[in-house]
Amino acid sequence: MPAIFKQGYRLMTSFLKRPFYVSKMCFHFFKAWIKNPRNIGAIAPSSRLLGQAIAAEINLERPGVIIELGGGTGALTRALLNSGIDPKRLIVIEQNPNFIKLLKKQFTHSLILEADAQNLAQVLKQNNITEVNSIVSGIPLRSLSKRALINIIKSSLSVLPIDSAFIQFTYGLRSPIPLKLIHEHLNLFSIKTSHRIWRNIPPARIWVYSRIS
Repeated sequence: MPAIFKQGYRLMTSFLKRPFYVSKMCFHFFKAWIKNPRNIGAIAPSSRLLGQAIAAEINLERPGVIIELGGGTGALTRALLNSGIDPKRLIVIEQNPNFIKLLKKQFTHSLILEADAQNLAQVLKQNNITEVNSIVSGIPLRSLSKRALINIIKSSLSVLPIDSAFIQFTYGLRSPIPLKLIHEHLNLFSIKTSHRIWRNIPPARIWVYSRIS
């Protein structure tokens, strides 16, 4: 058995020891990861601590909705709501139909949309959403094609106001949006990073790209 699947198996058995509801979410996540590890990007849902760290980067005093790209099983969604975000201000974009069902059952007061993040601007327009506070992304950007990555960032930029943030977490050491790509195509950001969150599985870091023009 490949090492990555052995690690996934060990994690899954540990999740089964948790309360039923948490174990059920992890099961859905693990099942989706087995089918398509490239698109899921991790072998476990995001932790509560990671969600809290991301929520701390959102300025709730600014008007507009908060958009989450790649809602997954809802671990990050729940952490964002627990941080004080009004559920009616949170919009979750997810393209996996099984995750969509799970998200809609959990978050009845937030708008859950089944869509590709590459089409974010179009999706918001179709739903008459005109004011965005910030965007939080759990999509594994570095596993995407260059074209898909550019499409997601450009679509996000088109709906973000000046000084607002595109917040992305990653398990790697490098910027999830390649710096060369930013300089060549998307030179519109100031960038900062967080400390590594070791208690997440795998350990993660947050990158905040703030639009400056």
